[in-house]
Amino acid sequence: MSTSRYFFDSLVPSWLGADPGYRAALGQHLLGLMALQEYEPVSEPAVSVAPCDIDPPPGTVLLRVEVLVEEFDLDMGDEEPVGQWLAEQTDERTVHCVPLDDAVSHDLTDDCPCGPRSRPEECRDGSTGWVVIHHSLDGRELTEPDHGASPE
Repeated sequence: MSTSRYFFDSLVPSWLGADPGYRAALGQHLLGLMALQEYEPVSEPAVSVAPCDIDPPPGTVLLRVEVLVEEFDLDMGDEEPVGQWLAEQTDERTVHCVPLDDAVSHDLTDDCPCGPRSRPEECRDGSTGWVVIHHSLDGRELTEPDHGASPE
């Protein structure tokens, strides 16, 4: 198991950033986000002034709220598994489902030579994202329906 740090930054008025009640509420908000993702925090939320490359606007402060969680480490070895699929997020709203160890290499774009198809998916925040499902040269998606593709 390894420990990972999860955080978010919030730009707030300076007077509000010094309010202990507001800082506690920010910590509870982060714990709520961790609960939605089914993470178990191993530390209490910490609120501090965030490092910033530029000065925040006058009268404001950039706060960082962070918490430590433990995650399982999976040893996948040096070789990619044969006949399996990789889900790769390429931007904030797009995930590509690509066959591993296929006879052709796949570009993580909609213009991949395999002719991938896209389907809309509802995100946790209610917005719409996209799952781009690539086709394998060996046709494994016809015999492995659990890889994430829906039947056409």
